Amino acid sequence: MTPAEGGGRRRSRGSARDRGPRALHTLAILLAALALGLIGVFVIDSVQNVRKQEQYLAGVIAAADEVDGGSEPAPTQTPATSPSEPNSQEEWRALLPRLEEAARAAPDDATAQRRLAIAFYNLGRLDDAQSIYETLLAAGEDALVRNRLGNILRDQGDLEGAEKAYRRALADDPTLPAPYVNLAELLSRTRRTEEALRVLAEGSALVDPGAKPALDRAASTLRERGPQSDEPIGEGDAPVGQ
Repeated sequence: MTPAEGGGRRRSRGSARDRGPRALHTLAILLAALALGLIGVFVIDSVQNVRKQEQYLAGVIAAADEVDGGSEPAPTQTPATSPSEPNSQEEWRALLPRLEEAARAAPDDATAQRRLAIAFYNLGRLDDAQSIYETLLAAGEDALVRNRLGNILRDQGDLEGAEKAYRRALADDPTLPAPYVNLAELLSRTRRTEEALRVLAEGSALVDPGAKPALDRAASTLRERGPQSDEPIGEGDAPVGQ
């Protein structure tokens, strides 16, 4: 065997030995790249989820800030004001920590407190929602908040307290639609149908023209069903802007 041949074989054996570490190094690089790719996908997905959650919450907040009706959505019902509102207790529970954090960060922010009260109401935490509304009312009368307190009292079975709350809300702001429907619904529960119809007729003459059809539909429903039904009569008892 010539020196050249021996050298060639040594280089060949050396190449074989080098291929192992190089292959492992290449594999490590590929695995790292794959990991980075997966991390990148995860990060992008997480960012998109956060953005979706923020948009979702923004929709809830926008709906919560509307004052066109002021009726509390009953727990577990689907809030109908906005397609981005939560439609289950699971979704309300998911939003609750952020709403609680916002309320803690700004204890004097009435809007943040109202949003939290809405979440409590939809989670069936009526006492917590009531506490917030009573605190807000102690700081200053507000017809919308008074109406919402009436809804809580109604759901707790305090119909007399609820009626007083609705009437006070209407005395403070006779243009607010929801207390008319809520009060009429409450009166119809106690077989005071004619009085309920008078309440709706009075409201129809005072509310904004855009809200008038809701009161008229409630009156029509009340006439059709008669005095023996406990079913809601219109948007005042349905979820309409918070």
